[in-house]
Amino acid sequence: MLTMQQVNQIFHKVTADSVRCGALTIFAVAQALFIGVM
Repeated sequence: MLTMQQVNQIFHKVTADSVRCGALTIFAVAQALFIGVM
């Protein structure tokens, strides 16, 4: 059984990873649009 502390650590790690992935995705899309406009 997981303790609340472990659950919080896992939750923070997953959240940080998803935020990072989301930022990279937005950056990639913006870059592609910028190149398309050029």
